[in-house]
Amino acid sequence: MKTKKIIKICSVCMFIIVTLSACDFILCSMPYIVSKPLFPMEWECTILSETEVRFVWKTPASHNANGYELERKADTHGSYQQIYKGSKTTFVDSNLNGNTKYYYRLRAFNKCGSSDWIKKTITTSPVTDN
Repeated sequence: MKTKKIIKICSVCMFIIVTLSACDFILCSMPYIVSKPLFPMEWECTILSETEVRFVWKTPASHNANGYELERKADTHGSYQQIYKGSKTTFVDSNLNGNTKYYYRLRAFNKCGSSDWIKKTITTSPVTDN
């Protein structure tokens, strides 16, 4: 496979930038590596009701995430289904069943790839009779 070499001028420092792909070294006055992001930090959940859960997380320490993917499954042997993909760091999962255990996983992504998944298990509140 042939590698394509790209040469540009950095708009910040006016030095030459040489890259072999979008994820290689960028040679500049302040060298850094563009790489896949670390996983999201401080992932918290709040059970809002028997049918809703709110998730909040912080940008990874690497600060190079373009977005996040959140997936859910309701059975330990089932398949995860994507319920959110976007750049916000909060999401409310609704239309859940009361008193049910759900399995979630979350990761960050950018043009170079995705972080490792982080996982949570949540049991929704029992349905109450009024």
